[in-house]
Amino acid sequence: MATSPLPSSAPVTAASSSAGAPTMPPSSSSFGIVPAPDAATMPGADDALARVQEFSADAYRTLSDAAHTLADQAGRLSDDGQQFVREHPASTLGSAFALGVALGVLVGVRP
Repeated sequence: MATSPLPSSAPVTAASSSAGAPTMPPSSSSFGIVPAPDAATMPGADDALARVQEFSADAYRTLSDAAHTLADQAGRLSDDGQQFVREHPASTLGSAFALGVALGVLVGVRP
């Protein structure tokens, strides 16, 4: 027997739900959840929040600077590698061939 779905605006309650259909979760008060305390009930919360925000900003700046430094170094390394290949094409090809042969022997794919 096919049942038609409830419209999205209709609340799902125990009376309107069929067997196995989802029901609305209980209210948050039944879970024992209490609202978060505000700054008036937690002395020093504003200072702690300011310290956390300052630490977060310092960490972001440090990591951002490190990322920029690393990107610059990677760019320089790439440029140096390209320059070496242009200046020494024969030795680069020979090294690549030797590395390929060595890996082929180590892997040793045999029928």
